[in-house]
Amino acid sequence: MIRCAIYTRKSTEEGLDQAFNSLDAQREACAAYIRSQQHEGWQELADRYDDGGFSGGSMERPALASLLDDIRAGRIDTVVVYKVDRLTRSLADFAKIVELFEGQGVSFVSVTQQFNTTTSMGRLTLNVLLSFAQFEREVTAERIRDKIAASRKKGMWMGGGLPVGYRAEERQLVVDQDQAHLVRRIFALYLELGSVRAVQQVLEAEGIRTPQRKSRAGRNHGGRPFSRGNLYSILGNPIYIGRVRHRGEVFDGRHEAIIDRETWTRVQKQLAGQARRKRDTGGGASQHLFVGLLFDDEGAPLYATQASKQGRRYRYYTSKALVEGREEAAGPGKGWRIAAPAFEKLVVEQLQALLRDPIRLMDLLEDDTRDNTRLTDLIDRAAEMASGLEGDLLRQLVRRIEIRDGILGLVLDGATLDEQAEPGPEELSIELPVRVARRGVESRIVLAGEDAYAGTPDVALVRLITRAQRWNNMLATGEADSLQELSAKAGIDRSEIGRVLQLAYLAPDITEAILDGRQPSELTAHRLKRMAGLPLDWTEQRKALGFT
Repeated sequence: MIRCAIYTRKSTEEGLDQAFNSLDAQREACAAYIRSQQHEGWQELADRYDDGGFSGGSMERPALASLLDDIRAGRIDTVVVYKVDRLTRSLADFAKIVELFEGQGVSFVSVTQQFNTTTSMGRLTLNVLLSFAQFEREVTAERIRDKIAASRKKGMWMGGGLPVGYRAEERQLVVDQDQAHLVRRIFALYLELGSVRAVQQVLEAEGIRTPQRKSRAGRNHGGRPFSRGNLYSILGNPIYIGRVRHRGEVFDGRHEAIIDRETWTRVQKQLAGQARRKRDTGGGASQHLFVGLLFDDEGAPLYATQASKQGRRYRYYTSKALVEGREEAAGPGKGWRIAAPAFEKLVVEQLQALLRDPIRLMDLLEDDTRDNTRLTDLIDRAAEMASGLEGDLLRQLVRRIEIRDGILGLVLDGATLDEQAEPGPEELSIELPVRVARRGVESRIVLAGEDAYAGTPDVALVRLITRAQRWNNMLATGEADSLQELSAKAGIDRSEIGRVLQLAYLAPDITEAILDGRQPSELTAHRLKRMAGLPLDWTEQRKALGFT
């Protein structure tokens, strides 16, 4: 008997409440195909694997996760889908899925596209199809962005979330006088109080809420207290002086202004002055960026700690048991002490990469409430955020970070990506595969992908490689005639020089990786120097040092 599991997927939730929907149609076609193969012993499994409202560009789908778990458990022999892109629209994800299938001896069938993934030709054909699926998504995104850009340059309103103070009439922005009064008051309060936090407190004390609106999908938004993110977006939005912003450029709009130019200019100078003062007083990146946001796999927070050594201060994120000096409570290999600068750099760089990648963003944000125009607005907003991702903006975007062996989970605030969005509970979750190397109680975290992370170079490793090259050059040029003379000139034991000199013959790509900080997390200066008989063959060196 060949146990067949049917997997179905639909990107949006639209129509799923119907008696017979797209998922049912896919399942019926797959079931009919399985029945046609009964003479081969094919039998449909009763378990359903249906993902309604999930994008094919991500593997973060509950039914897909359940399907893969059952495959690992050996409960499935064949996976049947209606079309290849129902399983995934990403080439990288497809490679991972096929690797799992082959490892578990599971075959893959598309009822509308006959393939056999056990042959090289079948895999090639599938890759070609998926390449076209991914190409289609990218071309669609580019076409939408180009159309929006051309219209924005003409000052046209192209839809999307309405800014506070306006309503839309026949695809034009029209001033809503009641809301316009609120916008003017927000600008005046900020000039008077000099702080967005103070403005927020005044509005909350007076019971002033965001305007209530209904989306095209019929959902109600608004009616909530203004967040600081909303206020920053209002104060920095040139739409209120009759202009529109697109990809960092500002164009004259066709709508009426609410704020005069003099008030606008004063507010922008005040906002810029506050940002400078914050940097000059040591705010932002010089402090722990994620204090109160970082948690371990048990939900316990990691604390911001500091240590001093030889006159230098070091910042860490540390588990409570280690802060209290209770290493035994954490247990061997438990508890976290993470160097803050390298960890913060990793998180910020990955967030910036996400914000600058339209395809990943479209997959992350895709739902039935966002049309193409809205998605384009979000993509433009995200690209602008990536360039200035620090301080308050970073903490508004990141709601929570969870760290556990093998996974770094980021929970983001969906409303922060949308300039005109109402504050709400929407959360966007992404997971990054990581490698964790522990040295005592201290941990180092890097992304698992070979090229995913250009890390912070290990100073001790770089110094070791530099010393090896310098000593080798001294011997090659005759500056030192022997190890004994080199030992005398360097003031270092001859055996120590011998151990270090072998590192002058590392493979060039290994040396380059160490200088860039891309070496395996477990490769330390102490381990490298103490390695006896380092192979001269570069392939063997890569194996011995943990390079793939």
